[in-house]
Amino acid sequence: MIDSTFFGANRRKIIDIIADSLIVLTAYSEMQRCNDEAFGFKQEANFWWLTGIDQSDWLLIIDSQSDKQYLVSPVISDRHQLFNGNLLFDDAKAISGVDNVLSYDEAINMLVELAKKYDAVYTLIEPKDTGHLNFSLNPAQQKLHMVL
Repeated sequence: MIDSTFFGANRRKIIDIIADSLIVLTAYSEMQRCNDEAFGFKQEANFWWLTGIDQSDWLLIIDSQSDKQYLVSPVISDRHQLFNGNLLFDDAKAISGVDNVLSYDEAINMLVELAKKYDAVYTLIEPKDTGHLNFSLNPAQQKLHMVL
């Protein structure tokens, strides 16, 4: 298992490169295979490199002005938790080394305030020329852009 200091060092590299910025990244979402079954989950590589979190729909917020980092837990239904479980806040902290874990609602309220401090928000976008690919892309990044 990789120690959380690895992920913290990776976040520090990003902060050093993109100083004085707000960065918001999303984990991938699970993709439906059929009726009530998902395909095997594969995390978005950049999100994993920065957090070590291998669960769907989490967010990472990096506020470089205050040097604070936040993980955002997704909204998960009781039924989903019953069958698939959920990553607990303390476990997310231990894996990633990020001390602040927020609920989705808390994070949206905080992002509204943070957006007032920054001219731009850095995130990842869908690769261009996706029309040439013969498969469906994970919708997580597109959903994040609708929120931002």
